[in-house]
Amino acid sequence: VGVLCGTNWRALEVIDLCRQMLVRVPEDVAVLGMDDDEVVCNLGRPQLASVATPGERVGTEAAALLERLLEGAAPP
Repeated sequence: VGVLCGTNWRALEVIDLCRQMLVRVPEDVAVLGMDDDEVVCNLGRPQLASVATPGERVGTEAAALLERLLEGAAPP
């Protein structure tokens, strides 16, 4: 089973809950965070795995798409 959490902090909470319920991480449940903050990831026991989220790039691309749509372009 794998759990993808929206933030690293939420992932640390999931790891803590697993520990309280005697569920082994990562043997029984894999927990993955988002934000890829090295300091926060190192707080987890076991150390938290995390992915980077390109929020600024996504926002820029969304704004560019919106501009093209407002100019009459067909949606992709």
